[in-house]
Amino acid sequence: MNNSHEESSIRLKRPRSSLACIRCRNKKVKCDFDQPTCGRCSLSKAACHYANLPRRVDGQAFDELNSHVDGLKGKMRDMQNELIRLKNNLSSAVVACNNQSDHQEQRSKVAWKLAWTPTGLRIDTTISNAADLYRALLNCISQLRINHHELITGNLLNSQPSTKRRKKNNYLVEHQFSFLRTQTHQNDSPLFDYLEHYHTCFLSYQIVDKEDFRRKYNNAGLESGSEALLIHSVNAWMTKHVSIYHSANSSKCSNPMTAGESDFKQARHLLKRHFDFSRPSTIHALLNLYMYQLNCEQSSLAYLYIGLAIRMAQDLKLHKKKTLPADPKEQEMQKRLWWSAYWLDLWAALESNRPTMVDDKDCDLDYPARLDYEDEATGDRIRFCVQSIELLKIRKDLAKDMPSSSIQSGGEVLLTTLSRLERLLTLWLDGLPIEFRYHEGMIKTGTFQDEARFILNIQYHATWIMLHKFFLSTHQQRETPVSVLSLDICTRSANLITEMLSLYAKQQHWCHFFYVLDGVLASVSIHELNALSSEEVAVDAQRQLIETANILRRSPLTYMERVNAIIQRIDDFFNEH
Repeated sequence: MNNSHEESSIRLKRPRSSLACIRCRNKKVKCDFDQPTCGRCSLSKAACHYANLPRRVDGQAFDELNSHVDGLKGKMRDMQNELIRLKNNLSSAVVACNNQSDHQEQRSKVAWKLAWTPTGLRIDTTISNAADLYRALLNCISQLRINHHELITGNLLNSQPSTKRRKKNNYLVEHQFSFLRTQTHQNDSPLFDYLEHYHTCFLSYQIVDKEDFRRKYNNAGLESGSEALLIHSVNAWMTKHVSIYHSANSSKCSNPMTAGESDFKQARHLLKRHFDFSRPSTIHALLNLYMYQLNCEQSSLAYLYIGLAIRMAQDLKLHKKKTLPADPKEQEMQKRLWWSAYWLDLWAALESNRPTMVDDKDCDLDYPARLDYEDEATGDRIRFCVQSIELLKIRKDLAKDMPSSSIQSGGEVLLTTLSRLERLLTLWLDGLPIEFRYHEGMIKTGTFQDEARFILNIQYHATWIMLHKFFLSTHQQRETPVSVLSLDICTRSANLITEMLSLYAKQQHWCHFFYVLDGVLASVSIHELNALSSEEVAVDAQRQLIETANILRRSPLTYMERVNAIIQRIDDFFNEH
């Protein structure tokens, strides 16, 4: 009996894996798993090392996929049962049913296991290579309707349209491209105007050779493969953008929520054929699809496209200097494509509160710059993107360091982090080109510089609010000198944001108003806090809230739930107080 008890004790002992750093594990103390230095090692100023560094997982869209896994498994079981029923009832189809049943049984062996870890989402699956994994994700997402999270019956892996449907799709694509080739040669065509809007309005990526791109746009067809994907993605984004921001000047107005839907669906269909081969044109198309989905307020699905774009860019080593081609034009094309994908991924990570997919230490590529033959407006857009990237990097440090510093037992680490981030913000402002600086009484140029000036400075002051919000006290808490100072900094930033919003609203167009929504939300939170304080401050704060709500009501983004939520928040505040 004792022997059996000892054997059971031995069986219960299993090797345990630890996520703690080596120092905490040796001391047998609790580790917070922070990277690259945990909290205990940071306080002790000791070297911190991990035995097994966590691997980043490509796929923010797994969060969306996880909610549908059970439904997909149920549909697969139903299909298997249906096949068995057909096998028993239709003797003439015994062979066909057996083959299909074997195929379905093989598919049912695909297993998923999702779990949260301190470093992110852990995925255990029987899929053996990245191409099959991407195919599973893409086919699952393709079964989601464009404006509704509703699944359509189908297989998880390799779901292919029927021969009849494929012929119909090919006919539609060929017919549509012949229409595009005819229409784009006419200067009075909406599509011709759309191309001009794309060059000036798509900030995420400035095309190096515009004439070559126009030729591809005019001559693209079924035989061009990835070029067809790119053209459909461009059409989808342009149609969406024009319907939102330029509908008054467009002869073809449409509903912003459904504009570009047909091109988006066709691009998504073509992506199935090309996503497992990394090409610059596919990366460019993924950037368009990502921005399109953001304008549809489908952010959880949009992250899939930017994730694929980053993965392809890394596969092509676009972030490495050693892979730069000899031709200066091709060099600049590689720089712009990489930093565009980096910028959008960084923005998406901060919006969704998730880690970025790129390790900055692994990137040694220089920022893009204007070529000699390009106009000054193109140079302004490129400099704007570079400045925005630098500011978002500071926000990335803020999101990573401030929450962990605020939970430390002492205040020294918190104040050190605050001082470092304030210094970075000051250096960013000092390095801002003079044409992008905001000051009272500035002269409008009537160019993109005006819009870039407002966006960058609103983002800058929103970052100050994000930095000092950790020190603000509520009305139930006692004020401290630090909280009073932080409130003063936040109030000045919030007032400047509202002031710049008022000037922004007087512009002829609002093409990039989307980029200032985080600043609007940050300023509203401070105005609400001040509206409940002393009478003089409260009156001014209430006026600022009313002005902000009126600006949002006049904006072209009132179709967005996010914008309407801010307006409703302000209305509810006044109703309650």
